[in-house]
Amino acid sequence: MFRTFLVARNESGRVEAFEEIIGRVAELFRARLVVALVRDSSDLTKPVGASATEPREGIEGPAQETDSRVQPVMLVGEFISVVCDKGHEADVIVVWHSSLTRPDGQEVAEQMSRLMREAPRPVWLGREPIRFPEHIVVAYDGSAHSGRALHMSANLAETLGARLTVLHVNESRDDVAQELILGRAAGYCEPYRIKMERVGISGGAATSIRDYAESSQCDLLVLGATGVGYLRGLLFGSVAAQLIANAPCSVLVAK
Repeated sequence: MFRTFLVARNESGRVEAFEEIIGRVAELFRARLVVALVRDSSDLTKPVGASATEPREGIEGPAQETDSRVQPVMLVGEFISVVCDKGHEADVIVVWHSSLTRPDGQEVAEQMSRLMREAPRPVWLGREPIRFPEHIVVAYDGSAHSGRALHMSANLAETLGARLTVLHVNESRDDVAQELILGRAAGYCEPYRIKMERVGISGGAATSIRDYAESSQCDLLVLGATGVGYLRGLLFGSVAAQLIANAPCSVLVAK
């Protein structure tokens, strides 16, 4: 499923720690890890640290040199254009939550929203706490997009040796429909050799998903790009904004 991971890197130590986790994931998938150094234009006069000067595979755009002087690196806008407008061979795009913004924190919502919305590939958004995915939670509402997220989650769980929780939020209080949806999810996961749990809860979508992810101490929350019902506008409205801004763990958006 994942043969190439494209990682947007800045010089934060937290990004390096997160990248180590992604490197372990890539190894288990026997995948390539491609790193793009991303900076804001206001930060281009600073020398590139040693951690970013090792030879790396580049991506379409300005080539990276491998010395400690100022380098031609990817600007934020260029990176997003390459990924969203031109597409890329990577099977998953990996970004630390603050990598595509200035140090003062401005523009992060707009940058991340566009990346999540327009990228043609799955987007893995890294957040604190930085942990290897041992517990994966996938939000499932029975739609085709959430089904894709479910299969991706099951594949990840099997490859990484993680346990999987399939979460359904019952906004309509229809317990019968919830049981049918969770039963369908169990059938989809049968081909995978994983430890799976089905959980049905009631409440508002964004708050319920976030609260469950936090209380269950999950390491990775997986969402479909769009869905039906409470997931219909997930990446195009307030639900997405709340989850992206306030998720208590890393988030993977399946495409």
